[in-house]
Amino acid sequence: MTVIDKNWKPYHYEGTLKLLKIDEPSHDTVTIHYDSEKGYVLPDEIKDWGKTMVLGRSRGRLLPTLIEPEKELTKEERKANFLDTRERMSQELRDGKLGDKVWKQVADRFKRIESDDISASSVINLWALGQDIHALIFFAFMEYASTNEDERDQLQRQLLAFGSDLAFKWYWVMPIMRGQTMAIINNYFGKNSINTPSFQAIYAKWAYMKWSNTDAEKAMEYLSAINKPDEFYKKALECLQELTAGFEEWMQDLFILSLEGEKAHSNSEYIASIIKEMVKKDSKDLLPFDCDAFDILVNQDDIDLKVNTIKFFDQFKSSRYNDNEAWLLTRVKAVAAHWKNKGMKGTNLFEKEDEVRRSIIYCMDVCHDEFILELNNELTKR
Repeated sequence: MTVIDKNWKPYHYEGTLKLLKIDEPSHDTVTIHYDSEKGYVLPDEIKDWGKTMVLGRSRGRLLPTLIEPEKELTKEERKANFLDTRERMSQELRDGKLGDKVWKQVADRFKRIESDDISASSVINLWALGQDIHALIFFAFMEYASTNEDERDQLQRQLLAFGSDLAFKWYWVMPIMRGQTMAIINNYFGKNSINTPSFQAIYAKWAYMKWSNTDAEKAMEYLSAINKPDEFYKKALECLQELTAGFEEWMQDLFILSLEGEKAHSNSEYIASIIKEMVKKDSKDLLPFDCDAFDILVNQDDIDLKVNTIKFFDQFKSSRYNDNEAWLLTRVKAVAAHWKNKGMKGTNLFEKEDEVRRSIIYCMDVCHDEFILELNNELTKR
C-alpha cells in the first residue's frame, strides 16, 4: 500500500498506521507497522471491511485516506473516494436528526479518539463536524446531556482538546448561540426523535439525576412516563428546557476557558474580568479599556502562509501600525468580524481554511493579554 501526503503525492513514511472501519466506530482499530522488505501489508482480518480509513502521524503532512482492501485504487480514485466520502458525511450531519445513525457514529468516534490515540482532524466525520457551527453546538449539547454532573469538567477539557485538534476555539461559537440555543437544538429533532433510544437515554439520565437523591417516588413517576406517550411528551419538553438552560450556563464556562487559553498565560485579575464581561454581556454593553503602549515581539512571516491566507487578513490591515502590531490586529479584527456578524457568510471563521484559523489561534496563544484587550475594544466599536 502506497502512503500519500496532503498534496496527493507518494510520501515515504515508515511510522505506524491505524486502520478504522469507517461506518462502525465501535469496531476495534487495527494497527499495522512498516516492513523494510514488503512495506505496509494489509492484514486478512480487514479484507471484508469495505471502505477503510487509514491514519498516520507526520506533522500534518500525511493525509488521512480511504482504501478498499479488496481493490487496488489509483491515486485519483483514492482522492475521489476521500472527497466524496467527506462531502457525504458533511451532508449527513446537516440533514441528520437525533437518533439517526450519523449522530451515534460521531459520538462513538469522539469517545474513542483518546483511547485509540488518533487525531480528531484525521477522522472524516469529526473533521466535518469541526466545520459546522450548528452541528458543533448540537454535538456539545448531546455530550453534555449524556454525561453525569461530576464528569462535565472532564468533558470540557476533552472539548478544548477537540477544538485545538480541529483548529477552532469554542468561544467562536458563542455569538451564534446567544438567544438561539433552543432553536438550534430543535432543528436536530425530527418528528419521532423523542421516541428514539438516544433521547430516552438522555431523558432517563436527566430524571434520575433530578429526583433520585431527593424523591425516589418522583423519580419513578418520571421514568415510567416513557411508556405513557401523552405524559412523556410533556415531561420531555420539561427535560429539554432544563437541559438547555443548564447547557447554556455550562457553555459559558467553556467559552471562558477557551478565551483564557490552554497555557494559563496570565494570572491578571484584570484580564480575567474582561474575559468574563465578554462572555456574560452583549458586545454593545462592553466598555473599552485603555491599552498601554505594548510591543509585540513575535510575528508570522508571510512567506510561510498561502496566498489566500494573506489575502484574507489583508482586508483587516491598517498602515498605522508596524508589522508586528498589524499582525496582531488583523487577527483580532477577523475574530471581531466573525463575532459581530454572528458567523454570517464571508466572515464565518468556520468557513476558512485551517491555516487561517491556526494563524489566529497561534497569535492569541503568543500575545494572549494583548489579544484579549484589543478584541474587547474592537467589539465595542459600532
